[in-house]
Order: sequence, then C-alpha cells, then structure tokens
Amino acid sequence: MSDTEILQPQTSIFEQHPSWLRLCLVLVFLLGALIRFHEIKAPGHLLDREYISAIFARAFYFMRNDQVQDWRRDIAIITKNQQPVLEPPLVEYLVSLIYRVMGREEISYARYLTGTFWPVFTCS
Repeated sequence: MSDTEILQPQTSIFEQHPSWLRLCLVLVFLLGALIRFHEIKAPGHLLDREYISAIFARAFYFMRNDQVQDWRRDIAIITKNQQPVLEPPLVEYLVSLIYRVMGREEISYARYLTGTFWPVFTCS
C-alpha cells in the first residue's frame, strides 16, 4: 500500500440513511409485540404474581360494579386484603377500568395492557 492511498473508514448503512435505523427499530418492536400478543393466552412465568394482580383487579372491578352481588364483592375485597402488596396496584386499577369498559373480566386484558408497556416505554 502506498502513502497516497488513504483508507476511508467504513460507514454503516444507518449512518448513510438515518431513517432506516428508525424503520428497523420500529420493525423490531412490532415483531416483538406480535410474538408477545400471539402467546397472550398462555400462562406466564410469574403465575403467583399474575394471580395476585388478578385478585386485586377483580376486587377493584367489583367495588365499582353495581351489578355484582354483595357477597361476591365482599369475598373479592376480603381476598384482596389477604394478599401481600408488592407494589402500588396501579396496573391492577387500570385493568379494572378496562374490565368495566369491556363489561367483563378476562385476564388477557391485563396481559394486553402490560404487553403494550414495554414497547411504549422503551421508545420514550
């Protein structure tokens, strides 16, 4: 190699086209979300935590639902009060609002909600 030849550093395709980087990141997040939502009804890895969260969400939902019988509401509240509070039950409250809007309780609503948290908050 002679002194007249100067090696230019290689630039990546993302440096040449910054919009491609954004496009690739969006595609990776969408692919991850599709994989997550495809398996949404499968049991999770933290079953005890999911169970406690479901108890909290049910109690919050029953407390504000006039169509639930009093004995069911009472049992839900008693059961909730017997569970350990691992963190502020913000997600469980949001899930209870979703139950109220949808008119029924289904655990997959909670999984959809928490499944949207990681791509949304990772991008921000």
